[in-house]
Amino acid sequence: MRRPAMPALHNPKQNQLLAALPAEDYERLLPHLEPVTLPLGQVVFESGSTLRHLYFPASGIVSLLYAMENGASTEIAVIGNGGVVGIALFMGGESTPSRAVVQSAGHGFRVDAGRLKGSFEHDGPLPQILLRYITQIDGLLQQAVQELTDLDHLTRGRLVLCTSDTT
Repeated sequence: MRRPAMPALHNPKQNQLLAALPAEDYERLLPHLEPVTLPLGQVVFESGSTLRHLYFPASGIVSLLYAMENGASTEIAVIGNGGVVGIALFMGGESTPSRAVVQSAGHGFRVDAGRLKGSFEHDGPLPQILLRYITQIDGLLQQAVQELTDLDHLTRGRLVLCTSDTT
């Protein structure tokens, strides 16, 4: 049974990755795309939690936050309609070291992790598009996390020096 057509306002092709799919592959994925509201402040997933869905924002912005050892967190990526949230799922992981929070309300679409893994069992446009996306942002994310880790260690060292009793 086909799902009724979605209103133009909530069109999955508002996400550039989904729009890049060939028509046949898009039509095959469409019944598995679940429309979701992305309200301001919603936690899409927590650091270390099991990822159950891959999110394709169509509008709004989702921030990835990295939690440092000292308890502070900082934004390492901003994902809008040109990206996808939950890349660890198609890199073979089931959890992520970052937290995803909606920073600008909007809507999007999500696909179940099991469905996504099934689509990766064959070579096709979706895995290629997602892997191309990963290639573009993975290096930037790794660099940001390394810089934050280094900063966290430096900050803790400075705090120890600043709060040491020198008398």
